[in-house]
Amino acid sequence: MGPRLSEDDLSESAARDDGTGAPDSGDARRRLALTRMLIWAEREAASMERPDVSDALKQAIVVLHSDLHSDPDG
Repeated sequence: MGPRLSEDDLSESAARDDGTGAPDSGDARRRLALTRMLIWAEREAASMERPDVSDALKQAIVVLHSDLHSDPDG
């Protein structure tokens, strides 16, 4: 099993706008809620010994988290 996901790091990032530190619009709140749900689901899958599901959820969290830092014009 891989390292435990840090909800604090992901939540803080999801609540900020483009790394500027400024609070984002409603999109950030929705991303934060989705991130928290995915983290919860990943932990549940891991506790049920479902590494396939856990890994898929981890990947979804990584994709969502990396999307927070991507440049839409870029």
